[in-house]
Amino acid sequence: MIGVVSTSGCIESTTQYELGEEVEVTEGSITLVDIRAVQTLYTQPVDTPTNIQAREDLQFIVFVFDTANLSIEQSREYDYLKDSIQLKLSEDTVAPPVDIPPKKENNKTNRIGVAFRVAKPFNVEGSEVIFYDDENFVWPASRIYLENTREYLQNPPEFSVESVEIPEVTDSDTFTVTISVVNKGGSTGKFKSILRASETKNLSSVIEPNESTELSGEITVEDDSQSVLVSWGTDQRTTNVKKE
Repeated sequence: MIGVVSTSGCIESTTQYELGEEVEVTEGSITLVDIRAVQTLYTQPVDTPTNIQAREDLQFIVFVFDTANLSIEQSREYDYLKDSIQLKLSEDTVAPPVDIPPKKENNKTNRIGVAFRVAKPFNVEGSEVIFYDDENFVWPASRIYLENTREYLQNPPEFSVESVEIPEVTDSDTFTVTISVVNKGGSTGKFKSILRASETKNLSSVIEPNESTELSGEITVEDDSQSVLVSWGTDQRTTNVKKE
């Protein structure tokens, strides 16, 4: 047992659990299965297209839980986790999760990510994820992971979009949008963007420090013109493409 700061500011006894270990909670059980740090976050509220979040002064740490054994409706699972989990930043400071759920990967319906915004760069000392229940508990794996990713969190990737190429006119039913990106930071990371037109596409690429890449997506023109949005969280471009 270790002492941590509760939501009321009091020091309480807290049970420790490992990554992959099933934990009993008031609504069933959950398992912390993965932890990752990212600069950009795909989010997807229920029944809406994918959105994207990023800020130049912040980064995200995402804790992924297996919720197969929770006894509540799937539509309520994220709110339940969001209201129960905080990221301890220091002995007297905690951070709440983001309000919107991260996009689920590979259609894994029983996996839910809970993301926290942290500073860029981020000092990992004393940080861990805490679940507030009838008995508070932490995952030591969260401290180990944060320590192992110290270099990434303290010297993260910094993506700079050098150009976005969207034609103003096309004589075809399709056209291509191209994004040129360079990583000016100190760590390898995945650049993420969305391309929204008649449908939404996610464009992403892993980029090493001081390297650049191009990402391309094909758009179909359904009428005489097509509105196109390219967003990478910190900025975006919008163009209306006319078909001749």
